Parts: sequence; structure tokens; C-alpha cells
Amino acid sequence: MTHAANTSDAANRSAHARRKLTTACSACAGHYDCNIYVRTVASRLGIVVPGGKDARADEMIEAMRVHWRTLSIHDAILAAEQGAFVVAGLPSYEHIPNKDGSKVNEGHVCVVVPGKLGNYPRVFSTNTDSGPFGKSRGDQPLSGIVFKHADAVKVRYYVPHGASGAW
Repeated sequence: MTHAANTSDAANRSAHARRKLTTACSACAGHYDCNIYVRTVASRLGIVVPGGKDARADEMIEAMRVHWRTLSIHDAILAAEQGAFVVAGLPSYEHIPNKDGSKVNEGHVCVVVPGKLGNYPRVFSTNTDSGPFGKSRGDQPLSGIVFKHADAVKVRYYVPHGASGAW
């Protein structure tokens, strides 16, 4: 097989993986806690998220820190462009307090999808709150809507071990 054919096959695999990822994200979108959403998307893709089936966002994030690979924001964007399943997350203890001074009770996780909005990756995210914050179908910025501006820079990105790519 020639180099051009190998390159074409890799591009086709990446395009298929991107479609599969965004289709799973769209199909699973709804009024769910973020941890349930991320686990449901992962399951559709044949991926098991560490932390157990009932793990809340904070528990998922801690388990991913131990069992998955941590990526830089740049590498998370590149990985999603290749169709890799990437989770963005921030545990509750790293969030800035709410406007009333109360602590954030639970962390937040979301699925990184191909593309960027500003300096951040596009994400699909859900929660059960009534307002727009913490939610995105790839159309809301990670900084300011999905996470508070001051929290967005602290978000970490995780990919399962075994996921491969030039990132």
C-alpha cells in the first residue's frame, strides 16, 4: 500500500470516528446529570468510564486521573479532531465558589467534540438545572457557559489509555 493510500485510509477512519462521536453525543443529549450523560455516550462508543456505574462527576474525574491519560487543551482538541473520546472535567473542590459564597457541590464533566470555540474545545454537556449554564450541544463556549470563566482554565482533559493518535 502506498503512502497516499495509508494517508487516505487514516483520514477516512478519523472522519468515521468523528461522525460516530458526534452522533453518539447528539443521540444521548437530554436532561441528565453530566456524569450520566458522559457514561451513556461512552457506552454507545464501547468505552467504559472508570469509577463505577454510579460514580458522580467528582468520582469519575478522580478515577480518570488515575486510570486514563491526561491531555493538554491543545492535545484534547487534536484528539477530538481524530475522533477520540475525550472527557473534560473539573472536580467540585477546584471550582470557584458560587456568587453567594457557597461551595460548588459537585464537579462537572463533558465530552469534547471536534472543533474549537475561542481558545477552548467544543463540548457536549448536560445537567438537570433549569438554566443554560453547564450545557452545550457543541454550540456553547466552554468558558463562560459550560464552566465559569475563572474555572475554564482549570479544566483537565482525559482520554482512555490505548487511544492513539499524533497527540
